[in-house]
Amino acid sequence: MRSKKIKSAQAGFSMVEVMIVVAIIMIISAMAAPNIISSLRLVKMRGATSSMINSFEQARMLAVRNNRGYMVLPAVAQGTTYWYIDANNNQAMDAGEPQAALPQSVNMAATPPSNGTLNLPAGNNYYLLPLQTGPAFNARGLPCYATATSCLNYDAANNRYENFAYYIQDTGYGGTLYMAVTIGPNGKMKAWNWTGTTWK
Repeated sequence: MRSKKIKSAQAGFSMVEVMIVVAIIMIISAMAAPNIISSLRLVKMRGATSSMINSFEQARMLAVRNNRGYMVLPAVAQGTTYWYIDANNNQAMDAGEPQAALPQSVNMAATPPSNGTLNLPAGNNYYLLPLQTGPAFNARGLPCYATATSCLNYDAANNRYENFAYYIQDTGYGGTLYMAVTIGPNGKMKAWNWTGTTWK
């Protein structure tokens, strides 16, 4: 009889201990959840910039290989943002054209956050040409401004070489995250992360 009472008491203590452990785990999980969510969002954004850079690099290689210019353009289909290589120059995403989908909830940002522009070491701002929504690459693999008849690497009117900057954003728990992809005049590409005060 006594041993049954002891076993019953031990079982009671075990149940209380389990409940305490579960409560502690729940509290720790609740505290860690925001950091986990933020980390997952950052991973998703980094994946998006990698997809963009891969598309730009592919267009650059095609331009050199085929000795002609190629433009990469964004398109939105069923809520998903795509970057595609406009192989036939009709400014439409057609079947068979190389394309990369950005993760769900990640889309193009019209402007950088809080006017936080990207700067080159020399102090020249990257910029997005108003008449072109995607980068183009000429037969030498250099980024250029595409027209109906040419792909110019040098902007004679402003005495500067072409640079491009593209901003993406993800709006969710914890606020809006921003990242960017830049293409320098020599074709060098780089991904940037907005910390809230500066680009890194």
